Amino acid sequence: MNQFLIRFTFFLIAFSQTLPGLSAQIIYKYGLDKGLSQSTVYAMLQDHLGFLWVGTADGLNRFDGNTFKTYRFSDQQLKNGASNFISGLLIEDTAHNIWFGTNHIIGKYNFQTNKLEKIPIKLKNIYGNIFILKVNQDEIWFNWTYYIVNFKFKTGSITYYNIPDVDPKYDYYRSFVTDNKGKMWVNTNHGITCFDTDRKQFKLYPFPSEYTASNGYLNLLAIGNDESKIINSSKGLLRVKCNPLKIEIIVSEFIHKTITGLLISDDKLILGIPGIGLDFYDLKTFTLSKRITEGASSYQLSNRIFTMLYKDNSNNLWIGMDGFGLNSLNLEPEKFKLYNRDQFPNWPACGNFIKNFLKSGDTLFFGTHEYGLWGLSLNENKFFPLPMPAKFGKVITGIFAYSKNEILIGGISSAIIYNLYSHHTKEITFKLIEKGRNINILSIYPFKDGSIMAATLIGNYYYNGGSKFIFKNIEAHNSYSVAIFHDQKKRIWVSSIMGGAISRYHKKGGELFYTDYLLHQNNVRGFYEDTSKHHLWMASEQGLIDYNLKTEKYILISKKDGLTENYLYSVLPGKGDELWLSGNKGLICFHSASGKVENYDPSDGLQSNEFNTGSAYQSHDGYLYFGGVNGFNRFNPKRITINKHKPVIALTGLKIMDIHLPDTVNSISLKKIVLPYDQNTLSIEFTALEMSRPDKVKSKYKLVGADPYWVDEPEKRMVRYPNLQPGSYKFLAMACNSDEIWSKEYLLLEVTIEKPWWLNWHILFIEFIGILLLITGAVKWFIKSKLNEKQRELNRLNSIHAERERISRDMHDDLGSGLTRISILSQLLKQNMNEDLRKQQVDKIADTAGELVDNMSNLVWTMNPGNDTLQNLLAYLRQYIFHFFENTTLTPAINFDETDNDISITPEIRKNVFLIIKETCNNSLKYAQATNISITFNSCANQCVFTIKDNGKGFDINNTRRFGNGLTNMRKRMQDIGGTFEIISQPEAGTQTSIAFEIRN
Repeated sequence: MNQFLIRFTFFLIAFSQTLPGLSAQIIYKYGLDKGLSQSTVYAMLQDHLGFLWVGTADGLNRFDGNTFKTYRFSDQQLKNGASNFISGLLIEDTAHNIWFGTNHIIGKYNFQTNKLEKIPIKLKNIYGNIFILKVNQDEIWFNWTYYIVNFKFKTGSITYYNIPDVDPKYDYYRSFVTDNKGKMWVNTNHGITCFDTDRKQFKLYPFPSEYTASNGYLNLLAIGNDESKIINSSKGLLRVKCNPLKIEIIVSEFIHKTITGLLISDDKLILGIPGIGLDFYDLKTFTLSKRITEGASSYQLSNRIFTMLYKDNSNNLWIGMDGFGLNSLNLEPEKFKLYNRDQFPNWPACGNFIKNFLKSGDTLFFGTHEYGLWGLSLNENKFFPLPMPAKFGKVITGIFAYSKNEILIGGISSAIIYNLYSHHTKEITFKLIEKGRNINILSIYPFKDGSIMAATLIGNYYYNGGSKFIFKNIEAHNSYSVAIFHDQKKRIWVSSIMGGAISRYHKKGGELFYTDYLLHQNNVRGFYEDTSKHHLWMASEQGLIDYNLKTEKYILISKKDGLTENYLYSVLPGKGDELWLSGNKGLICFHSASGKVENYDPSDGLQSNEFNTGSAYQSHDGYLYFGGVNGFNRFNPKRITINKHKPVIALTGLKIMDIHLPDTVNSISLKKIVLPYDQNTLSIEFTALEMSRPDKVKSKYKLVGADPYWVDEPEKRMVRYPNLQPGSYKFLAMACNSDEIWSKEYLLLEVTIEKPWWLNWHILFIEFIGILLLITGAVKWFIKSKLNEKQRELNRLNSIHAERERISRDMHDDLGSGLTRISILSQLLKQNMNEDLRKQQVDKIADTAGELVDNMSNLVWTMNPGNDTLQNLLAYLRQYIFHFFENTTLTPAINFDETDNDISITPEIRKNVFLIIKETCNNSLKYAQATNISITFNSCANQCVFTIKDNGKGFDINNTRRFGNGLTNMRKRMQDIGGTFEIISQPEAGTQTSIAFEIRN
């Protein structure tokens, strides 16, 4: 061990709280695998929030109970003389900076910048480690080699105060303690000395030479509440009082032993002794009450090479080690006293599988699965076996008090009555229904009249008294009975796990009679009767059964009601409305009045998660005993303490748009943050600081402005809020400890998301003006659209008027000219008496009248608004064309595309298209002398095309005198409706006429 380590191991920390006695407590171990930067711990401190700071040989660590964050000097700082070897006390100043010493320099963790800083101080050219003793606003006090040194921050001045009575060869054994008045105490070669920082003076308290032998040394360990000093010397452990000097040897067994850690209170002290372990002493009697040594179990230390001890605000003991990291255990009284081979060096060779219990006086009897019956003196913690008949076997299935000096013991193949004083036994014989079967007694119950009932693998048996102790089988619906219970009304309840039902019996005249059969498929394993409320509670494989003895009705309480599991072994009463349940996931404390559930597991000191059927017992003094596969637990429900230390919530990290803040920003110090509108995705990391049981700390949070309710996610320590809207938010969090004691509501961070630039007031004003102009334009457009609508209505009326005029004109032209011609022909008919001429004139009158009827029909069709669709036009054309060529030698071929029913066309289009096709057909029939004609119709989008093609004699397209007026009229008609007219013809090559027009709905 180097000189620094030998010297440092004597620097220890005092405390003033009352230190309770210890028993089995879980020891948490933290090393490199858990994130600690280095495995040798030299300094510890709990800061104002509750973080534990740990100084190691390679860096400073901040611990929140789950995660270590390491701080080291930068490479440039190391080149300038800094060191990551944290060697002395950690001290927090009023600004929450953490001060520490290393070899030859002073370091500081800056709370605001989240960085380590090297203090610019130049000491004498002497090697030595610095131990910070006291920090004020303007100065710092520290120990270095033979000096107590004062350094002024503003002026940079250094003052050295030489420690008197110092021999350099013992320099590395020196230790320092600061008392409640701020005075510094240090050991010297021949005593102890006090340094008053106000007066800048030393006062020496020399010891008699017998305590300062040349082969020994003095080491100041701690200061008690009564100002006494605990010192290790060549005579052992001393308690020293000054003014006047009084020296008392309190423990002499550690002569020449190095004590590397001590905590002290009014009546308790803890010693860390390398090579031995952690010892707990009663200061009144100076007797050893507990020793913890190294080992692999959860109740043993990683090693016995200690560097220091430290107690935090939650009454946790932290143990620094040389090369083995950090250990911790809680100093509060354990909830469940544990008995197994890990806890007791004198644990007998009885295994850890515990079956049942019985307490008589100070002695607890417990049966095991394979090692017989044992006794434990609870006052002396001494174990002893009870001799059993060889043929009885080693499996104990039940223990009951039978008489004043006798107990009833059940086994695999038989039962015996055992005399506790003479150790004589009386064997009980079972009259088996099936000979040769192993009876396997699973539970045995003695009645006050001396009769006994046994629940076995092959049914229920009963002994009703007499000297021969012969059991007879009684009626039962199921075998494999596991539990017997006798209620206040003297009914006997026997549960079976083969079929899962309960058989009930009653006693009459010394005999046992079957009553009824109930609760099928529940597999009950344990009973407890609440006589005040007339309820029978049963532990079953489906949960906890609450059976009302008055109504004979029951309810089942299971995992859905908060139990950790449904598979239960036993139920025992606690204080008040408590019911204690054992199962395969630890112990459950169920409050029958409120339904509240408290769950406990091995981290609370239980033997394991798995307990055993029948291995539950309540003694007359109120203690409960639960046995399992790794020993048993003993506790008094009235004495179970509650962890009242509320967790503190701290902000540990912040991401903006999923990017961490720079390392130079300490998230913990943040209170408010303002973000631009496009930096609105926020990830908040937080922690709940409670070191006693960090694994059972639960938390909930709420972002006021985004979360309508508290978000209950017990293990969550980071929450992400994407795309927050502009506005103000507050992030709140709460946490509870392992006993569900909740902290107050903590405001961790106020967040403001700024509005986009276009939502600022001046931009909004411009936007308002723009919107106003837009509204004005919209109003103008609306007025204009109304005027246009009126204009369209006027145009429509004008169109109707024009249509009426057209109809009038058509009627005048067609009907008038036709009637006039008929009138003229009729006059000629009267004047002409030639029979042949009269016949020709009559034919002309008939033809004219027919044409007149056709024109009238066409006119009526064009005027009918029901025909204003393209489909109706095509149908009418198809009918007309077939009718037109009906009595001719010319055969028409009509091929029209299918069209939608809802395509509308105007009467003007219908009329002009019809007339053009009519005239084209007439030309083909009368003038072209065609024998074939085809009329096709195609449409694409809103474009419609009619093509009329014949095989007639055709004509020269350049000589259109014969058809001049007709072609000109057809072109004019298509121009009137916005369409096109095209004709292709050559002599003796037929004629093709195409018209195209657009439909606008």
